[in-house]
Amino acid sequence: MLPLILLSACWDSVAYAACSRKIQVPLAQAGLSVIGSGSVIDGIYPEILDSMAAKDGCQFEMRIVPRARMELLFENGQADLLIPAIRTSRRDEFGIFVPLVYTRATLISINPNRPPITSLQELLEQKQLKLAVVRGYDYGDAYQQLLQDMQKAGRLIVESDPVSVARIMRSGAADITLIAPYIFTGTVQIDKRVD
Repeated sequence: MLPLILLSACWDSVAYAACSRKIQVPLAQAGLSVIGSGSVIDGIYPEILDSMAAKDGCQFEMRIVPRARMELLFENGQADLLIPAIRTSRRDEFGIFVPLVYTRATLISINPNRPPITSLQELLEQKQLKLAVVRGYDYGDAYQQLLQDMQKAGRLIVESDPVSVARIMRSGAADITLIAPYIFTGTVQIDKRVD
C-alpha cells in the first residue's frame, strides 16, 4: 500500500501543473502489468493510470512500443512517464523515481533439473549457460555489468520482448533469463505461443 500512497502524494502536487496537456505514456508489454492488442491497452498499470485520470482529470496518452524505444522516448523528453521501471543511476539522470511496487530481477530457468545459481559470479563461471534478456530492461549497475560480461563471452542473447525470451528458452537456444518474475510468468500465461 505504501508505494501507491507515495505515488498519489507526489501526483497531487504535480498533477495540476502537468495536466494542461495530455501526459505521454509509452508502455511496453509486461505480462499482466501491460497487455496490448492493437489499439486496446489493458493491464495493471493502465488501470492505475485510468483511475488517476478519473480522479484528477488528467489525460494519459498511452501507446504500446518496444521496451528499448520506451526508454529512448523517456530519455529524449518525448515521454512523461516511464512505467514500469526500477530505479537505476542512469534513469536518475532523466527523471524522478516514484516507486509503485518493489521488485527485482530473478534468474529463471524452464529446466526443472537445473541446479540453483546463487550469485552472479557463479553464473559467469558456468560457461555452458546462455542468458536471454529483454532489450531495454535495466535492473541496475550490477545487471548492466553482467550483460557486458556475458556479451564478451558470447553467452548473451538480447530479444525485443518477454515473449521472444520465453520462445528462445523453449527452443533451447538460451538456458536462463534474468527478469522480474511477474513479467515472465504473466507473459507465459497470456501468450499462447509460449504456454
